[in-house]
Amino acid sequence: MNLSQHLRVIIDTNVYISALGFDNILLKLLNICIESKFVQIYISDRIHKEIEEVIFRDSFDKKIKNSLSRLEKLEFLQNLRLVTTTTEVEIQLNICRDPKDDKFLELCNTINADYLITGDKDLLDIKQFESTKILRPSEFILELGLELS
Repeated sequence: MNLSQHLRVIIDTNVYISALGFDNILLKLLNICIESKFVQIYISDRIHKEIEEVIFRDSFDKKIKNSLSRLEKLEFLQNLRLVTTTTEVEIQLNICRDPKDDKFLELCNTINADYLITGDKDLLDIKQFESTKILRPSEFILELGLELS
């Protein structure tokens, strides 16, 4: 893999949520991507809003190992804005079985993403959208040869 250029990566809401409350491996993956000099993570306002809505649901706190305070959630959202590149999306697509997932493909199209990292079967079944590979986090880890120990 040629890492002389920045990889344009989009991360699905379910990966952020899992990293925040459930899965230490995904948290490590996010941190590596954020700290890396070769990965740029992109997000849209719609995706950011979806993440915000999910982490403030009552059901979120009931599912995670360690409950997060309102302040911790707000800090997460603020930090997410600082470490990602927010991009305005002006196109609308109707490709995915679940129309709520089209926002990820719209962002892929807008930024010509290299990777969409997701755990969502509706997106994973597409496998590739234009120049974007759609991978599970574990596949992305293998693809880049990352060490998450």
